[in-house]
Amino acid sequence: MKQKLLIIGAGREQVPAIERARALGLTVLTTDINPAAPGAALADHFYQASTDDAPGNINIARRAGINGVMTLSSETAVPTVAAVAKDLALPALSPRSAMLATDKLAMKDAFLRHGVPTSPYRRIRDINEAHDFTVEHGFPVVIKPAVNSGQRGTSRVDDYTGLKSAVRKAFAHAPDQRVLIEVFVPGPEINVTAVVEDTQSHLISISERVTAAPPHFGIAVAHAAPAHLGTEDQAALRTAVQRATEAIELRDGIVYPQFIIGPQGPCLLEIAARIPGGFMREVALGVSGIDLIDVAIAQALGEREVLKRTTQHDIVDGLVVRFFTALDADRLKSRPDKQRLAAVAAMPGIQAVHWQLDRADPIPTLAHSGARFAAIIATGENREQAWARAEAASNYLLGGSDSSA
Repeated sequence: MKQKLLIIGAGREQVPAIERARALGLTVLTTDINPAAPGAALADHFYQASTDDAPGNINIARRAGINGVMTLSSETAVPTVAAVAKDLALPALSPRSAMLATDKLAMKDAFLRHGVPTSPYRRIRDINEAHDFTVEHGFPVVIKPAVNSGQRGTSRVDDYTGLKSAVRKAFAHAPDQRVLIEVFVPGPEINVTAVVEDTQSHLISISERVTAAPPHFGIAVAHAAPAHLGTEDQAALRTAVQRATEAIELRDGIVYPQFIIGPQGPCLLEIAARIPGGFMREVALGVSGIDLIDVAIAQALGEREVLKRTTQHDIVDGLVVRFFTALDADRLKSRPDKQRLAAVAAMPGIQAVHWQLDRADPIPTLAHSGARFAAIIATGENREQAWARAEAASNYLLGGSDSSA
């Protein structure tokens, strides 16, 4: 009898896992609040339930008699996965690990207990407590909800004039009305993906995260690999990833730590216990040859020493993911048709082209990472060539001339 895998979430970013699990011969169940979600029609069985509805997903899992449960790219689904797994005694992260990996205040507390380098922070309840923190630590600071993702409600504040609006914004996006303030650390941003097996972390990819210029904050407009890091920073990064994994008490799984390489070395901003979105799975696959979806499926079904048996794919020496946002609106001469998208996909080094806007859709305001409406994934013999190919393809996609690199 086929094993049954429940994938929490049926959105665009869950589709690759649904397709891969079915290709592996599994019976795939998926849940989502949206019955029109693209993954709903691709799964063997779809059930309408929100990704954050733990009781609803537990009931579905019990009735179906599943053998494993997982998610990817969805922060709200992580506690639900843990709750389902605990109820059915399935392999997955524990509810405590899920809490530590999704609650930024609890996460930062755990970092301190385990010696993980992170910036000074504090929970704030109002503008006065935010002001007191800046008196002690100065500016700039970052204010954000304790529970949220995709940079929603997150602001960098450089002086007192922006403090009140940033606090209001954070509370407006905080479902539990908990907000934190932390010292802003300058430096390049680094994304890491790692596989955890029997509490030991194994780094899969290290890439640079390029973010939108002010007034936007923290929203990635590109990922570039490999990251240009010295030997000392790489060693410190590995140590910090292992300690962070221990801090969130994860035994097996996939983690996504995000760092700043600051004046004192790597500083961990936060860590997620899931395959990240934003095509980070494709970054990891390109530079390591390891498909994190294969790893996640195997771990969800209780397999051990997964990395030793995971299929090794071809690797590339340079890879860039270039996102499109409202910042590109002035350059967008016309919405690309199928012919133009196909022509861009055929350009040298272009691995994939993703366009999500219909012709009638407005270009979304760049308020969070969900407002990115397209992406190009480019490869090259090095990072610089991948950048050049991504920009050439971007120019053509936006309506310019074909100047292949």
